Amino acid sequence: MDIQKSAPIDYNEVVECITFLKSLNVFIDDVLSFDQIQNLKTFISIEDDTYFFEKSQNKFLLFFSSNQNITTFSEILKIAQFFFAIPGHNANTERVFSLITSQWTKERNRFLLENIRGVMMIQFNFKNFKCADFLNT
Repeated sequence: MDIQKSAPIDYNEVVECITFLKSLNVFIDDVLSFDQIQNLKTFISIEDDTYFFEKSQNKFLLFFSSNQNITTFSEILKIAQFFFAIPGHNANTERVFSLITSQWTKERNRFLLENIRGVMMIQFNFKNFKCADFLNT
């Protein structure tokens, strides 16, 4: 759901999102979501132009923080939480593959998967530790 001044929110697009989320066992109340979308449309209509230059997540945060009661945006919150949880890039995955490739060389081709997993866990989780830090604990 892209919030723009020039393109008002179409509830049919929201219905497609709701149908998709229901297929993933995320329950969203259709009737309540319709009322909340109307509330969002009202909020958008009274916002000034600077609002539309904000990032998407900030637009939703401003909408959520402007409401006093969660019942006025609970279904929109479920939709936003689901879609903002999806990363916009795959840089972390590419980084992991790069690290695995650097460890799993021709000389080390008999490494077990558990060994590679252990090396990756150490490289990611302990990258800010020094050897002396392990001795002090």
